[in-house]
Amino acid sequence: MIVFAMKNDFHTALIAYYKVWDYETQGIHVWGLAMSIGASIIIAGFTALFGAAVLVMGQITIKFLIDSIHDLRKTIGEIAYNTLYLSNVYDIEDHDTPEVNRTGAKPDEASKTLRDLACRINSSAKSIYFYDMLAYFQILPKRINIENASVNLIGWSNGLSNPRNHDSFRDRIMESLDIKMPSPPPKPKIKTG
Repeated sequence: MIVFAMKNDFHTALIAYYKVWDYETQGIHVWGLAMSIGASIIIAGFTALFGAAVLVMGQITIKFLIDSIHDLRKTIGEIAYNTLYLSNVYDIEDHDTPEVNRTGAKPDEASKTLRDLACRINSSAKSIYFYDMLAYFQILPKRINIENASVNLIGWSNGLSNPRNHDSFRDRIMESLDIKMPSPPPKPKIKTG
């Protein structure tokens, strides 16, 4: 830092390394060089310590908050995928017919998948610190919606033998987690001549 000190200036002492232009002798003087090296070492030490503290706090935030939120979002994405993929799997005797089971998934595999998703969404939500605060600011779904989705996933898993309840479970899951069903593309208009 270069400071130009004029005659009769009331502040000429500086803590760090400095150069002062002295108008009386018209020369450059370096004052406090030994203090400057010590101060530089102390400042560098504090900077390194502060940098390490920021790194540690960042890693803690990533490990305990961001990774947990990512796991929950990933689980919700898998639920969205499976609500569409498993929507026509029923546990009836002729489940290999194309009209009933177009995905090729077996009902017992579908049941395990739905139950696994119900358990994972609950465990993911419970592992997030400050969940209620994040849900309040609508960063995450409300805890009651997570619980409703979990209950309906288990209900769907248990109710694969009854196709009539099947859609109601799926619809409640999608409503709880705010999953939108893709709409079919519009039909092309045919011009008649």
